[in-house]
Amino acid sequence: MVSEATASAHSRWAPWTHRPVCTEANRTGSRGQTVRLQQYCVFTDSTFRGGRGISVIAAPHAAAAVALALDDSGIPAQLRDHPSTPLDGDPALEHGPVEKTGGRENAFQVQDMPGRGKGVVADRRIRRGEVVFVDYVTVLSQNTFSANDGSGRNEWEDGGEFRGDADPDQIMQLLQVAVAQLPEAQQKRVHNLAHSLGGERVRDILRTNVFGGITIAGASYIGLFPLGSRVNHHCQPNTYWRYTPGYLSQEVIAMRDIEPGEEVTHSYIPLGIVHKERQEKMRDWGFNCSCSLCTAPDAQRRHADTRRRRLLVIHTELAAFENQQIDPSSTTEADRGASRLAQTVDEMLYLIDREQAWPLLCDYYPAVTRAHLAIDDTAGARKYLLAAEEAWLQYGGEQHEYADELQELSRAIDSRETELNGK
Repeated sequence: MVSEATASAHSRWAPWTHRPVCTEANRTGSRGQTVRLQQYCVFTDSTFRGGRGISVIAAPHAAAAVALALDDSGIPAQLRDHPSTPLDGDPALEHGPVEKTGGRENAFQVQDMPGRGKGVVADRRIRRGEVVFVDYVTVLSQNTFSANDGSGRNEWEDGGEFRGDADPDQIMQLLQVAVAQLPEAQQKRVHNLAHSLGGERVRDILRTNVFGGITIAGASYIGLFPLGSRVNHHCQPNTYWRYTPGYLSQEVIAMRDIEPGEEVTHSYIPLGIVHKERQEKMRDWGFNCSCSLCTAPDAQRRHADTRRRRLLVIHTELAAFENQQIDPSSTTEADRGASRLAQTVDEMLYLIDREQAWPLLCDYYPAVTRAHLAIDDTAGARKYLLAAEEAWLQYGGEQHEYADELQELSRAIDSRETELNGK
């Protein structure tokens, strides 16, 4: 494990290429006592992914977990050789050359979008399921750490033990160091990103462009993906992105066919929420959404909201099957329960398809599996467990976070089958 103390002692910091820069680990409390804080450090590897570089802002134990994924040799061919970011390409390019590379060519260009900065536009037809581009994280930071609002407010527990993060000035310094230690070309790429929320430039760039949903050592992290940050928001997007922790990679994948000249978009917020809630969430990003769904005629927008509200109700109805007492020995009750569940699932699939919100299946298929299990339909439960596994593999990737829950569901089905066969 590398910390500032061990770095000073040994003068080498492998696999990191820079000496870690850390926050002070103590603070004087309001009563004059010494308060022990969590220490955070910047860990930088300027050779990461063909020379693109990475800076990790984390506690030393979390950085040690990330270090396991730094080696470029472990990257699978479909990521390593993708024409958008080939590891043997020029790391100074924002993305791979437009012309064919090894018989393949990029499917997109990054270009100016009137009134919206830059965006990603399809250069050719992109088929559903195709990986549009691959990107790698450049700055990785604990969420609560870098999201500090700079107010300097203290959070105290009873007895005076401080629960907050490092001093806001130290936070700002670490953010600046994290970018400054990247290779020059990557620094330029970061500084060219949009910054729309105000305040210090580097922090504003990160707040405007980071992706969440990254977990390391049980804590929530956010990541800056320079190419991924070029993709603009849409409430009914044509791509989704998935993160693979073992490769520190982001893949942006077509959710439907994308035509030449069409903008490549993804959603900055959870899919399937209604217009008013979407607008409220988008204000956190510093703009009002004007995508084609949000600016559609009122009637069309209301119909979409109705479908989305119904999907939320359906999720509740699926969960309710677990709390209902259906006597499996009663053919009438069992048939009614199975019929009602089948109708609910059919409606769910129809609504998700109409809203083009297919990644929601990662959440809905496990709920359907549990509902079948609740009515003792283990064959149906296995069918939808397989569908859930396929959805998670597609939308979450090979190292998705839901694997343990799916295994638990499988064991529950096994257990219930044993009980039913023993009767």
